[in-house]
Amino acid sequence: MPAAMMIPARWTRQRRIAELLIVLWVIGLGDLWLTLWAHRTTAFLELNPIANLMLTRDATTSLVLFKIACMGIATFTLWLTRTTKRCECATWAMTGVYFLLLLRWSDYTAGVLGR
Repeated sequence: MPAAMMIPARWTRQRRIAELLIVLWVIGLGDLWLTLWAHRTTAFLELNPIANLMLTRDATTSLVLFKIACMGIATFTLWLTRTTKRCECATWAMTGVYFLLLLRWSDYTAGVLGR
């Protein structure tokens, strides 16, 4: 029997969730950077009402802490439940939403830069 077949299914699920959480953090930090860039250099309208309030008050430090705290809470919650199928489905769904956000940023930056 190949060694890969001897690995319990819950371990592979945990590994997939860990990898997806890394992807979510990379995209989340990219979103944060692009939000700050767009706010400073373009006529940007933040659609998140809480983040928009912070940006209109020039509370960028609060915005950074808010976004990192939200990602941290989500990561902590998903990691605690990482052995369940429901958690894996939720993590895949979040990754899909973040991927769509990444596509939206691609369109936005292309439009702003005139490409």
